[in-house]
Amino acid sequence: MTEAVRRPRVERLLAAGGSVRVAVTLILLLAVASAIGAVLPQSPTTPNADLLYRSYGVFWQHLITALRLDDVFHSSWFSVLLGLFAANLTLCAGRRIGHSFRALVRPPGSIAISALTADCHVPLSPERDPVQVEEAACRYLKRKGYRLHSAGGQVVAERHRWSRLAPDLVHLSLLVILVGGFLGLFREEGSLTVNEGQLGVTLPLSAPVRGGAARGEVNLAVRVEDFGAEVYPGTSLYKDYWTSLSVIGGDGIARAARIRVNRPLSYGGYSFYQTSYGDDLGAAEILLAVVERGTNMVVAAAPLRAGESVAIGEAGLEVRFVRFFTNFRLTQDGVPINLPGPESLNPAAILEVSESAGGGSLGPYRDIAFADLPDPHWNADRRFSFYLEGFFVPKFVEVRYIRDPGYPVVWGGFVLMMIGLAGSFYLPAQRVWVMFEHDQGRILLGGEAGRTSMWQRTQRERLARELERELKEGS
Repeated sequence: MTEAVRRPRVERLLAAGGSVRVAVTLILLLAVASAIGAVLPQSPTTPNADLLYRSYGVFWQHLITALRLDDVFHSSWFSVLLGLFAANLTLCAGRRIGHSFRALVRPPGSIAISALTADCHVPLSPERDPVQVEEAACRYLKRKGYRLHSAGGQVVAERHRWSRLAPDLVHLSLLVILVGGFLGLFREEGSLTVNEGQLGVTLPLSAPVRGGAARGEVNLAVRVEDFGAEVYPGTSLYKDYWTSLSVIGGDGIARAARIRVNRPLSYGGYSFYQTSYGDDLGAAEILLAVVERGTNMVVAAAPLRAGESVAIGEAGLEVRFVRFFTNFRLTQDGVPINLPGPESLNPAAILEVSESAGGGSLGPYRDIAFADLPDPHWNADRRFSFYLEGFFVPKFVEVRYIRDPGYPVVWGGFVLMMIGLAGSFYLPAQRVWVMFEHDQGRILLGGEAGRTSMWQRTQRERLARELERELKEGS
């Protein structure tokens, strides 16, 4: 090989090595950045992230916010790293894909037989007809899926030629996934919360859907027709949630379906998911009874909604309904919590009471009214206690909608990656050279299969054994 021929090849190798080093460096930087984003609380998704950062101290708080480490995946420097990685991938893929495509479309006969490395051979019986031997060998290779080109006692056979593009498909899939991630920055999302009193009400989405030229711009709306839940028999554990949903377009109902968890409804690029179900405590209604402790007499009864107040003149009280619990519990620290479930096991209402006596005020103070305890001995020194004569808590359902233009692009990149990996590892391109030397009573075999020399030698040896067995059976 002359120096003029060797130099361009060396330069190409050095250029390829430089591209690989740049790619590895960018991958390491992206991995470190992703690890930081996974460890540190991210502000868009962690409501109390600022409080956590303050606990680190002033220096670390300023450093985290200055470098946007509290929002890594939306920071400008992370976008720059992704852009550099995409540019490096584009250059590498552009350099490779031309050679791979030319190798793919090149006919088998254009391969120089002088490149044959004949490290396997099949013995031939001297009495076998050379024409029959060559035909039997060609039939065997065709049955194995090889494409053949034969001339002058030599055969070039190839199989899985398309997998020469497999590494390029992997590179291309990474680019497609990056593009899909970029398009995901423009996604639209929101949620709709509907309780039992709002069934059949049409609620518009916050963002319009752009259709084709014939449809123009269409404003979608959603109507919840019905919803409910299923529990495991004999338990209070939810088994499944469902919502009967109608998507309303400009001409009426465009799509209707019953959605469940992980079974969304899709229309116009939007996906509607069942995300939550339970008691709408903010819309609770109670019938509150005021009981005088000394006489155990009900002096007044008043209906209240959550957040409302009522003045009870005969008792000198003003009562505000603060919060409702379907299953009231106290923690070890005395903090009231609600344990959600399909049944109201221990209903209670937190009240804020202002009591006036002799022209003065004795409040406000907090009290609790239960449905199952006429006098819970809460604030036992007060004149009045409170009791729930009745209550109503509507059920609610939350439907989340997302329109992500990058979602199908990312899935397309994932499919491309799986095809490329399958071609690289399980269906490698195989090339076999066969030379018939009848005068020496043998068939020479050489070629390549896969990426490693061990695999290539193993494939050739197996091919030689099978071809030898085929010729013996044919004789």
